[in-house]
Amino acid sequence: MSRRETLWDYSHRHNLLAPGRAVLVGVSGGPDSLCLLDQLHALAGAYAFPLAVAHFDHSLRPESADEAAFVRVEAEARGRPFFTETADTAAFAVENGLSIEAAARTLRYAFLARAARQAGADYVAVAHTADDQAETVLMHFLRGSGLAGLRGMRPRSDMGGMVPGEGVTAEGRPLRASPLTLIRPLLATARQAVEAYCAEHGLTPRHDPSNADLAYTRNRLRHVILPALERENPNLRATLARTAEVLAGEYDLAERFVDGAWGRFAPADAQRPGEVVFEREVGRQLGRLGLRALLRRGAAKLLGNARDLDFEPLDAATDFAMEAAPGRNCDIARGLRLAVETNRLVLYRGERDVSEYPLLLDAGGRLPAAWRLVAEDVETSSVADGLWQAIVPTAALTRPLTVRARRRGERFVPEGMGGHSVKLTDYMINVKLPAAVRDRWPVVACGDEVMWLPGYRLAERFGFRPDAKSFTRLRFVPAEAEAA
Repeated sequence: MSRRETLWDYSHRHNLLAPGRAVLVGVSGGPDSLCLLDQLHALAGAYAFPLAVAHFDHSLRPESADEAAFVRVEAEARGRPFFTETADTAAFAVENGLSIEAAARTLRYAFLARAARQAGADYVAVAHTADDQAETVLMHFLRGSGLAGLRGMRPRSDMGGMVPGEGVTAEGRPLRASPLTLIRPLLATARQAVEAYCAEHGLTPRHDPSNADLAYTRNRLRHVILPALERENPNLRATLARTAEVLAGEYDLAERFVDGAWGRFAPADAQRPGEVVFEREVGRQLGRLGLRALLRRGAAKLLGNARDLDFEPLDAATDFAMEAAPGRNCDIARGLRLAVETNRLVLYRGERDVSEYPLLLDAGGRLPAAWRLVAEDVETSSVADGLWQAIVPTAALTRPLTVRARRRGERFVPEGMGGHSVKLTDYMINVKLPAAVRDRWPVVACGDEVMWLPGYRLAERFGFRPDAKSFTRLRFVPAEAEAA
């Protein structure tokens, strides 16, 4: 069987290629990608699937423009459509706090997704080999990873969050919105076989000198660590490939468990924009392993993928979720945070969305300029209509009213609790006021005494009294309404 037939057989077994299903192949110009292009070109003719070529110029080396021109020539020589883009990867890395490797990967895959949609391709083919797989598994092991990392790369995967939003081509035609599949037809092919193929077919790939730069983690693995380990186990690369295959099966089993538990753990009616909300007690019932798997799924939903989310911070977040007191929160990684509420866990990225709470105090502890607290005399029979107003006996208002934030350690005597006082913070937790808004929630005080937690309850001393001679209605209103 020829190497091309071997590639087709592997692709057929893993459902990577199919007659009539268009493929975009990413080509850097190096041996691996040039080998893949040549084989796919031959197979496209034999099995009738459209093929296009894409090259991304990272602008990291002076010769990168020449490499782009080289790939263009190779594509045109085979009569294949060619797509290319250039970006300042170094600047992108600085702006987004990424390593050069992570920035390059982010930009490259976003480009490949755009190019695939312009080409009308169903699949994006990349030239990862069996050697790349061994390096990836070892890199995840050294970094500390769970099954998701140790299973390595898969022959096919959904490009997911890398696909950009809707748009149009240069000709004004709509871009395709169908899901894109990333395929790796050379994943079972050794790099040595790739080099033999290039020599056999007269291919003259470009060699990237940065592949020898030991400043990059993958290069150190390739040129230093793996060769040292192979002195102990000459078949290490094959061993790592088998390990990845076994763990991929274990990962699939775990994912089926997550699918089954997700509806109970993260009920649809509890979700909020920009957050993943979990039922805390259900999470505890699942145990640490189950809870960690579900937290990882939640992180992937917020991040688009959990590719670079290491095992250790997620494991620490799992312990925190099971043990932390309500009101606490912790950092996880990549801007993710976990907040513990009374009965729920809330996973979010950056600052929590508080847009649903229009009356939050500003950074100085003052009401926003658009709102006012007004007081007016009312009849005894009046009722408080809405969350943001209350009716109190006028005689109870013996000192000036202020609107401010909660104070550390202050207490509150909620109406209806038999005169028992509670810490205001504990009361906020008990009524499930999110931790992200507690420091900015308006508190109405009469002198130094908390008289009303708007949206929730008056203090006992300010509640309704049938013997009171007059009543005052307090309400928050928009400033323009007050002016009118």
